[in-house]
Amino acid sequence: MLYNILMNNKKKQLLIAHINFAKGFRGGEMQTLLLIEYFSSRGYNQIVGIRDTNKLFLNRLQKIENLTIIKIKSPFIFSAKEFKDCDFIYSHEPKASQLAFVINLRYNTPYTLTKRVDMPTKDNFFNRLLYKRAKYVIAISSVVKKRVQQITKNVEVIHDCFNPLDINRDRVLLLKDRFKDKFIIGNIAALDMKKGQRIIVEVARKLQELYPDIHFLLLGDGEDKEYLLNQSKDLKNITFEGYVVDVNNYIEVFDLFVFPSYTEGFGSILLDVSNSNVPIVASRVGGIVDIIEDNFNGLLLDKIGSNELKDKIIQLYHDKKTRDRLSNNAKLNVEKFSIENMGKEYEELLS
Repeated sequence: MLYNILMNNKKKQLLIAHINFAKGFRGGEMQTLLLIEYFSSRGYNQIVGIRDTNKLFLNRLQKIENLTIIKIKSPFIFSAKEFKDCDFIYSHEPKASQLAFVINLRYNTPYTLTKRVDMPTKDNFFNRLLYKRAKYVIAISSVVKKRVQQITKNVEVIHDCFNPLDINRDRVLLLKDRFKDKFIIGNIAALDMKKGQRIIVEVARKLQELYPDIHFLLLGDGEDKEYLLNQSKDLKNITFEGYVVDVNNYIEVFDLFVFPSYTEGFGSILLDVSNSNVPIVASRVGGIVDIIEDNFNGLLLDKIGSNELKDKIIQLYHDKKTRDRLSNNAKLNVEKFSIENMGKEYEELLS
């Protein structure tokens, strides 16, 4: 017992670094934030390196205790000296991994490399060296693990976690009043062709006359925003809300959540939706299958197209019993994806 206490105290004297050079604040950045919050709650001292222009990320990080924030300008690879006193580095995206590699070469600091996307890893000399020198290579889903194994067999899966955000009931009531008497079908994702919002627009068009009480509410921003707005400008049953901070309040308003992505490393937003007892229809792609079991805690699309999505929406619209069964199972299943479970797995890497 005394040995365990001494070892835990020794760990907490470490200076842990996190590096994430994303331009905005999406799923990967939320997971980075949640992990930093976990380590903070455990008493660790931490530093985080972020892109100097990422104000969304900065605003959220500033609320965390025992955290030093380093805003880094491009080219990031020349900032290795900022991390020379660190004992361990968690790199959370590709450019961060490249910097962690350089820090390891200069100061011999151990680092993790996290792979988040369901895309092949280029098999070249630099990547093989990058992956080889990493103390741990982390994949966020079983499918991503298979991608990484093209480069190295030394891969562990650590799933993302759901975000246990508070709900503002007054805000939820305002949203419900705004969409009064509507069956709200939600989607939360970057406005990107890979995320399948074009299919949602097609379904909205097909259902507008047949089901006038169905309304699609899409949250997020991205490079395909103008295209999607143009494609849906004549539709009255779809709202593009843009980027919102209080995603959790919107989820409370959803009657159904659809996620017709063409590719997905994991799909952590599905965990947040599951935690709020909202039934899900999602694509059978990538890491989504690590979360959703078809007809148990959601419905999966075998063909990513407007006809199958439309049929499943109509099926669940008319079948509240199935909606409740799926959402109740999802709520029970999501508990294994808690911040505590994810945090402990990352903390064990410090041993």
